[in-house]
Amino acid sequence: MRDPALPLRTPKKPEVLPDVLTMGELERLLTATGRPELWERHFHAKPERDRLLLALMAYAGLRRSELLGVDWDDLDLSRRLLKVRKAKGGRQRTIPNHPALAPPIVHYYALRMPLVERALFVGVQGKRLNDTQLDQLFSHYVEARGVGERKRVTPHTLRHVFASELLHAGANLRQIQELLGHKHLDSTQRHTRVNAHEPHGAIKRLRSVG
Repeated sequence: MRDPALPLRTPKKPEVLPDVLTMGELERLLTATGRPELWERHFHAKPERDRLLLALMAYAGLRRSELLGVDWDDLDLSRRLLKVRKAKGGRQRTIPNHPALAPPIVHYYALRMPLVERALFVGVQGKRLNDTQLDQLFSHYVEARGVGERKRVTPHTLRHVFASELLHAGANLRQIQELLGHKHLDSTQRHTRVNAHEPHGAIKRLRSVG
């Protein structure tokens, strides 16, 4: 006898959309790096490093590992490009720099001279920043500015901010896929298709804070 339940399908679990910060919340997070009272221990160029670190998450959509893997050689300031070499799955990509990234890059670079370490982000010992250090400083700023009280805010949250703002700026799914470094379009399907523009144009139309 044929099982009458065979045609039945198990209901799909509703997809939980990631939390995304508002521009006001993003501004509070980015400006937190300039408040010395938030940290007991300071070292040379720490505020400038942290400001650039958070800004690259929000305006370049880098994954944690990609961010920590950036070297100074990956920045092309004359052409305003960032090469992501240590990307997921080995899929390198080049991202146009948002105009808001220029000031923090220049300020941080001036304070890091002379360069003795290729890594863009280094810790107090002058060595490349690691996952634990990144998570600690990120959590510290999120807690200090209260942006995580009603939302689950992680470094990956700023990647979602980047994608959402690209959508707002007029990028389509293919462009968002390219800029985020997704292998499959399915990973970008949470965003609604809109009119297409060139990636450079979409980057320029990203809103900035401050």
